[in-house]
Amino acid sequence: MSEMHTLHVFCLFDEQFVLVQALLCSSSNLNLTVTAILLKMYLNLPFLSQFFLLTVVVKAVSDLCLHKMGGNLYQRIQQECERHISAKLQSLVGQSLDLVVFLSMVEKCWQDFCDQMLMIRGIALYLDRTHVKQTPNVRSLWDMGLQLFRKHLSLSPEVERKIVTGLLELIERERLGEAIDRTVLGHLLKMFTALGTYAETFEKPFLERTSDFYASEGLKYIQQWDVSDYLKHVEMRLCEEHERCTLYLDANTRKPLVTTTEKQLLERHTSTILDKGFTMLMDLKSVDDLKGCIPFLLE
Repeated sequence: MSEMHTLHVFCLFDEQFVLVQALLCSSSNLNLTVTAILLKMYLNLPFLSQFFLLTVVVKAVSDLCLHKMGGNLYQRIQQECERHISAKLQSLVGQSLDLVVFLSMVEKCWQDFCDQMLMIRGIALYLDRTHVKQTPNVRSLWDMGLQLFRKHLSLSPEVERKIVTGLLELIERERLGEAIDRTVLGHLLKMFTALGTYAETFEKPFLERTSDFYASEGLKYIQQWDVSDYLKHVEMRLCEEHERCTLYLDANTRKPLVTTTEKQLLERHTSTILDKGFTMLMDLKSVDDLKGCIPFLLE
């Protein structure tokens, strides 16, 4: 009668070992134990040791799949990934009140997750190419990881809310002239895009915040400045928003963002612009100043 043997694949997540166990039916009495050290500890090993460990683990994964144990291995990897992802996101609850520091912590968590899932996918590539492709409704290891991250982020509403609040705060600081870390901003926005939650989680409150910001700014400056200076300011703001779309916002945000900005800075103040001197600008043929109004007037 065959014995049940256990394959132990140890994956390192931030200095901690995560045990992924898969049961292997075999007619021999051999206990197969394979240890793979990944990420930080793995990278500290000599090159030959890294190569040896990866070779052994990749071979073990393919053997499991050939013995029809791919489903069991997939479930074990999924369980351990979920346990780790849940713990990592929960560890962010109640962290730094400084939003910039907090966003940096989230960025590190996300980058580590990506590195770890890429490593797991690399050593279990045979599993992805056989069991996953041959089994309906089973996600690739990468997509499985994203689904778990999305799930547990939604189960940590405090963390998700704090991320969005921090991102909106950074963008508002930039609009007010402060230098910000665009790298962190870009990475976290790409995180929401990868998770498939960008539009609902970030874009919606971002456009609302943008509308409020420019509504307030428009009311202030339309009263203080003459038409020429105001239109130059509007043109500058529109250029800045286009630049944000190029640097870190999702490309699909460009149209609603520009529309929102134009509505609050131009459309709401049409009468005032006309009353304060638009006709004068036309009479003086002030082409440069009129350019700022052309897109709005053509709508």
